[in-house]
Amino acid sequence: MSDWIEEYFADVDAMRLDDFVERHTDDAVVSFNDNPPARGKDEIRATIGGFWEMIGGLRHDIVNRFEDGD
Repeated sequence: MSDWIEEYFADVDAMRLDDFVERHTDDAVVSFNDNPPARGKDEIRATIGGFWEMIGGLRHDIVNRFEDGD
């Protein structure tokens, strides 16, 4: 699971929208900021893609992570 998490945030930080969206199931729900939850890949693409279009970049530094099984 560790590699998946690191790859997930690498896609986010590189703003690779297609790769990011494909990491989600068809029925995934993503809550982001004050926006209503984005349900499904199309809404996730629109919500996250719209945000990414407004910013110049972003970066996540994983400081602590707790895992429990799969």
